[in-house]
Amino acid sequence: MHSTYGRRLADTPVGGQPGLVELTVRRLFCENTGCGIRLSNRSRG
Repeated sequence: MHSTYGRRLADTPVGGQPGLVELTVRRLFCENTGCGIRLSNRSRG
């Protein structure tokens, strides 16, 4: 099971153009009750 959410990273303008990075991040859930990891995020651009 997973979901996604967006992230925006902005920086100060260089040469009149703003620096902007847009990411889609997947949120992965572990459904195994014996697993110690409950939530993981993986970035992809």
